[in-house]
Amino acid sequence: MIDLLQLKADVDRSGVFLRAPTTEASVSAFELQCGQELPKDYRKFITEFADGGRAGCSLMRLDDWDLGYYSPVSISTAIKSPCLITPDTESEGGDWLEALGVEDAITKWDSNQWDPLYGTITIGEIGCGAFFYLIVNGPFQGRIFRWGDTPNAPPHFLPEIGYLEWVSEFLEERFRVRRDQERRISGDEKPRKFFKLFKKK
Repeated sequence: MIDLLQLKADVDRSGVFLRAPTTEASVSAFELQCGQELPKDYRKFITEFADGGRAGCSLMRLDDWDLGYYSPVSISTAIKSPCLITPDTESEGGDWLEALGVEDAITKWDSNQWDPLYGTITIGEIGCGAFFYLIVNGPFQGRIFRWGDTPNAPPHFLPEIGYLEWVSEFLEERFRVRRDQERRISGDEKPRKFFKLFKKK
């Protein structure tokens, strides 16, 4: 069973700044607008624990769902379309866009008629133009991949873990960076792992 209250206490002690949860009504309105239900574990996290992070955390709010898109998109078009990116896409290398099977994909992307990220939402920022994405529409709904620092390079899928496991690791990494900075200043003890409550038993 996921103990969100304990995780909240651990986060408060760690200094990783998260936002308040969003409301069920807001999420339902988002799903109605895009015509697609969000993965249950993602929905649970943003309505019961936190809807993104504040400065220094890089965890995206639901309202920031399109932050990692390269072209301007509408929610009704982008999320209603199934994601064409699959775990096999990475094996296509520099030809990954053509391998998605969209006619004139590069031309359509350049002219904002289409985006390879359709069917996904942005969930975390890595830096240097790279983000984590959650597939919300398509046969691989719930899977997470990273992409963006080198657009010609194909997306890289993470192991088959759910959103709650991913966010646990994401917060752990942010906490480690923060504590390492503090240790260099104060000589404090090594950081212990706080965010393990979403791990598989």
